[in-house]
Amino acid sequence: MSGGEGDGGVRARRMTGAPHLERRCSRLARVLEASPGDEITLLRAARALKGVHCQLAEAVRDAAGGWTYYDRAVAQRALSSMERDLRHVLLNHQTLRDQQVRSCLLHAVQQSFQVLDVMQALDLLAC
Repeated sequence: MSGGEGDGGVRARRMTGAPHLERRCSRLARVLEASPGDEITLLRAARALKGVHCQLAEAVRDAAGGWTYYDRAVAQRALSSMERDLRHVLLNHQTLRDQQVRSCLLHAVQQSFQVLDVMQALDLLAC
């Protein structure tokens, strides 16, 4: 069975994807905390976080079974907050100070970790 077929394929893809996404988020957090205010670096980080958001949203959407209403609500709220932060940065970056951009992006990273925490907790419960 390939990675995208059936429930087992989605679950396998989600379990191997979470560590990869967690590493990406950790790397982005380090870049944002260490960045001296380079606008290009901040915008690249925003674009990378947009990709992380898309992957997390897909993982939450694909994981129909095994999630409680509360787990799904926590993940959806974090994803919505993350999307709002990223949209604000990507649409208004020209009028924002670098520190405001960095603050929004760090909040988006925190929200991505919240979704990853829910995903990992559910994987541990399923074992």
